[in-house]
Amino acid sequence: MGQHFNPPHENAPKEFVEGFQRWARQAKPDWLLKNEEKAHLIEDLGRTGREIKVQGGRDIDAVTRSRLETYLRTDTGTRWVHERDVAQVGKVLKNAIEPLEATTLYQGASEDDRVRLIAVFAKVYNQNEHLGARLIARAERGDFNSLQQVNNGIDALLRTRNGKKDYIEQGRDAALRGAEAFISLHRLDSSNSLQSTFSNVLAEPLADPTTLSGERSQHYRTIRNLFLDTSRVPKAIRQHHQEKPGAAQSHAAIDEIPLSPDHQRALQAASALPGYDPEQQRNIGTALYAQHLANNPNGRRIDATVLGEPLPDGRQFLFARHSPWGEAGPHFTTGIELGEASRIPAQQSLAAAEALHPQPLVHQPHTQQREAQAVQMHQV
Repeated sequence: MGQHFNPPHENAPKEFVEGFQRWARQAKPDWLLKNEEKAHLIEDLGRTGREIKVQGGRDIDAVTRSRLETYLRTDTGTRWVHERDVAQVGKVLKNAIEPLEATTLYQGASEDDRVRLIAVFAKVYNQNEHLGARLIARAERGDFNSLQQVNNGIDALLRTRNGKKDYIEQGRDAALRGAEAFISLHRLDSSNSLQSTFSNVLAEPLADPTTLSGERSQHYRTIRNLFLDTSRVPKAIRQHHQEKPGAAQSHAAIDEIPLSPDHQRALQAASALPGYDPEQQRNIGTALYAQHLANNPNGRRIDATVLGEPLPDGRQFLFARHSPWGEAGPHFTTGIELGEASRIPAQQSLAAAEALHPQPLVHQPHTQQREAQAVQMHQV
């Protein structure tokens, strides 16, 4: 929240907590935070990644996190995130894209390179406004004559000592993958059924997700899933090539392709649960995957899933386990309650994880580095 939703001169954590309070006052009065709790939560949500690292990766308490995620899954919470997204898009357009479009670099670029330039400049500015402004100023001075020179400039924004790519470089790479996906989809003609789906979304890219339903909702879900994992775009295009435009289209093949190996593992575990239909199983698997992402911003993989024994009150939990030292432990565990998770649409679970995640949901290679935190169990 501090990194991704709290640019200079704004206080998104405070606005977020106040929004939660307004919702809780009507929907969950017993969840209302006391003044001291509210101030402490705002401070925690406003931490930067560096501050979180200094504190040993300390999370907000499990009960509060669960309640915030419940709020984010409601229409009210989803709308709060969407309104901030819309405002941020407007800010990026004004402060990054409009100045870029006035440069000789942009005006002399091909149509495809213009898409790539917009993607990388917008990404850098969105991640770090100060560094983004520096990059834009260089473009305005005429320091760059090509996309490659821009990429070299981005590589030089931060100097890492370990030789690994920093978060700005990783974000740029993800933005370029998104740009290539956009270019591929934009080139489609009427012989491919995805063309109309993409065109419908492109006509209103900032539609309020709480107002979408039916086929329109499916169009947005299909395109969003492709951009969450851009490696699926070529296969999706091949699958839908020469389908008859205007015919009843089903994009289930796209929606059912897992977003990552971790998502696939979570979905496989959920598919074996008795007493739930396929949609509910997908909701459960995606809720577990999203909860794991929200709890593990450093890319810890899911090594195993474990189904807990039913509790006396009838509740039952499914757990995702990360085991960096193998079966000897310790294990890092995330859990979700099956009944509640089965009722939460998969897309809402992903949106909630994205809102609390310090970086966009870009799947990075898993790391084997030693874990220093104590084992925590978070139950939704």
